[in-house]
Amino acid sequence: MADELAVSQQPKAFERPKLKATAAQVEREQGTVSKFSDIRGFGFIRGDHHEDIFVHFREIREAEQKLFPGDIVEFVLVKNEKGLNAKAVNVVKGAMH
Repeated sequence: MADELAVSQQPKAFERPKLKATAAQVEREQGTVSKFSDIRGFGFIRGDHHEDIFVHFREIREAEQKLFPGDIVEFVLVKNEKGLNAKAVNVVKGAMH
């Protein structure tokens, strides 16, 4: 019995650490691109929130990885220490440019 207890108290070799970061919500939201700079590689989306939602070009799931003001986009909203961020961004309807 002492051997069984000793085995059960040993830590598991491949146990993953628990993550403390969580997404603000899992469902996707829609918004409209207010600004996007190709040179800087980031911009902002207007959604149902009272603050701008930051979007980086690496989060855009389109071949060109660029957005245009007026594009309607769908994204996952994540909140971190800097504010609201859009992740996994897809263009739903492109603006006429």
